[in-house]
Amino acid sequence: MSTGTVRQGQRPPASRVIKRKGRQSDKATSPTGGPAAATKPPPPKPKKPVPLPDYMARILKRQPKAMSAKATREFWEYERGDR
Repeated sequence: MSTGTVRQGQRPPASRVIKRKGRQSDKATSPTGGPAAATKPPPPKPKKPVPLPDYMARILKRQPKAMSAKATREFWEYERGDR
């Protein structure tokens, strides 16, 4: 059994496609008239500054809360007991 090949459609080289692009457009047109490729690179994305971590807030969040004067006095009275 013999096999046959399917012939690809004739396409112009990329240089001719790019030459066909309009002066107002920054996209090349394909042989069918649709957009084919961008002829200039995309604009660079603006770089956002990296926010620095707030170390003091992290320390204060993990630090135990201070006891009031009354609670401290009661704690030491309980610890001393009847001496």
